[in-house]
Amino acid sequence: MEYGVWRFVVVPGASELRIKERLEKLGATVELWPRLDRYDLHVRAGGTEFAIDVKEYRSPHRLIADLRAKAPSARVLLPQTHEYQWETLRVSLPSLQITTETKFHAEVRRALRSS
Repeated sequence: MEYGVWRFVVVPGASELRIKERLEKLGATVELWPRLDRYDLHVRAGGTEFAIDVKEYRSPHRLIADLRAKAPSARVLLPQTHEYQWETLRVSLPSLQITTETKFHAEVRRALRSS
């Protein structure tokens, strides 16, 4: 397998699948790659719905540049392995909704409890 395919298709897809499974174990309903992959996860937790775009970049500066060039169509989620980038992204892109996997799981748990 070529590096590009592995790095830009397989690795992100693996994180999206792992996050989906973890959210479903909490009791949420999750659809992968809705609207022709416009974003990565459509999550329903009780009466609340979330549109999530998982971003897994090695370089936070490259991610910032890409997000400035093309705004995401959903809330950006940094997987556990990239949560250390949250503060840099939050400060650099204050108008975007950015969360971490850990914070998002807590938000989904709260939404499920309140339904």
